[in-house]
Amino acid sequence: MSTPKTTMDGPVRVTLPSAPPDPVSGCRECLRYAVARANATSVGDYSQVSDVNVGLRAHGRNEHGMLMARTVLRFVTHRITQHPDTDVTYEAECLHRK
Repeated sequence: MSTPKTTMDGPVRVTLPSAPPDPVSGCRECLRYAVARANATSVGDYSQVSDVNVGLRAHGRNEHGMLMARTVLRFVTHRITQHPDTDVTYEAECLHRK
């Protein structure tokens, strides 16, 4: 019987969330998106917040010729180990701030 592999091949890649796009001052459509995002945020509907941000970025690109903020990638290395008393346990340590 072979021993199952309990380690990953490489590090886990984790990214920070995108900065929310800013509406253009004086644009009614941008204002509509900003209000929809504020409403979704106020009730904790972060899926809707994400959808509104996608729409606002597309609107900014199509109507205002703007490239709005996207995700900034930062890679964080994690070490995954197996605890001797369990079948599979993962321990992750953030090395970004060390």
